Order: sequence, then structure tokens, then C-alpha cells
Amino acid sequence: MPKDPRHQQLALACRYLSGTAMTARDAVRAEVYDLLADLPSFPGITMALAGADDLALLEAFEARHGAEAWKDFAFFEKSVPAALEAMDLSVEVRTHVYARAMAARPEALEACYNQLLLLGTTIESRPYISALLDSRAPSKAQFINILSEGRLIESSALRKEAVGHLARLSDVGIDKTEAMSLSITLAARALPRSFALLAKEGLAVEVPDTLIRSCASPLIKQMNAELASNHGRMRMMERLPDSRALLRPAGKRLETNIEKALAA
Repeated sequence: MPKDPRHQQLALACRYLSGTAMTARDAVRAEVYDLLADLPSFPGITMALAGADDLALLEAFEARHGAEAWKDFAFFEKSVPAALEAMDLSVEVRTHVYARAMAARPEALEACYNQLLLLGTTIESRPYISALLDSRAPSKAQFINILSEGRLIESSALRKEAVGHLARLSDVGIDKTEAMSLSITLAARALPRSFALLAKEGLAVEVPDTLIRSCASPLIKQMNAELASNHGRMRMMERLPDSRALLRPAGKRLETNIEKALAA
């Protein structure tokens, strides 16, 4: 069955609306509303309508086709969010699309939450990550995964959107066995930010000497040495920057901030 030419007509009209100072805007907008009223849902309709960068049109789409229609947006496939990001639409519209699509597919969030977080960091999309975190807050296992996965904890987009979650690390309920396992993992993967976050909350555990030797991060080795005594542990908890400050800077600035705290 040939593709309905009105599909392309709708997509082109919506992209026209995303431009600036278009003289025929009102007429084109009316055309989109008429097409939306007449056309049945079709593959790609969500992306086509998002191209207008107009929340009212997206709301009209849902009113016409129902919340189920948001399943059309495959937020779990890398190419689809990447294409939406490339449109350079407003943060408001992108967040709306992601939030509605994720709410329509809770089974996808349950099945591949970690992969979705990685996808969000791959495209470095704050609206995508924000919608994901709002749709389903991280579980304890996912908190641990974020801390121990370098691509996640070093993603600027994720740190900015997850700061409210990660700042409550002490409420997650990590037990001693999990804390030891996580401390060893962070040392092995040379993730000083995550190690400092644990240490600040009093959750970091001294990594045995035989394992810490192979750690590629001098900062982690320095923090680990402090953990050898209760006095050192308490001093780190007091002097390290708070969680939000540890999540904010990147690269050398983070290392400098930790070094200053340890030297104080």
C-alpha cells in the first residue's frame, strides 16, 4: 500500500512552523490542525509533529489520538532521540516528547533502564535524562551502576539532571558489603568523583593494599590512605566538598578541588 502523501505534507508543514518570521504561519498552522484531525496515526507522526516546536500541536495530537499514540516515538533506539536532538527544538518541546513517550512505555523503562541512561549520555541530552529520571527514579542497584560506570558519572548532562538524586546518596541504603564492593570497583576503574562522593557520605571502605596498588588514580590512593583510620575518614567527611559541589566540576577542576580538601 503506497504511503499517504499527506504524511510528508504534515512533516514539511511542521518543519516550516519551526522557522522564524514565516509570513504564512497562521495558514500553515491551520493546515496542520486540519491534517491532524483527518489523518489516522502513522509511523513517524510524533517526530513529524515535534518538528513544529509547538506544544499546543502536541497536545492536540494527544487529544486526537490518545496517550497510546506516544508509543510511536521509540525513545530506546539511539537514532530516534539523536534525530530529535538534531532538530534544535526548544527544551520544553523535547522534554514533553520524551516524558510522554516514556510514560507510554513503562515496560521499556523497567527492562532497560541502564541502557536508556547510557543512551541519554551518548546524545548528551538533558531533556532526555530529565524525562527518564522523572518517569522512574533510580533504584539502589541503578544508583550503584551510575557511580561505577564512568560514561555515566562523567557525563555533564547526567550529573546536572541527576544532582538531586545523587545528593541523597546516604539515603540509598548501601550496606557494608555493597560499600566494599563499590569502593573496590571505583578504585579499579579510577573514578575519583564517585569515590569522593562515597567518602563524603562516610560510605567509602578502605580498599586492601594488594588491590589499591593497581589503581591509576593518585587521588583515590590518597583518599584510600585516609580511610585507614577513623580520624582520617571523619576528616574527609568534614573537608570534602558537598555532593552537589563534587558533581558540578569536570576534569582538572574536580581533581584540584579534592586535592585542596585533602590538603587542608
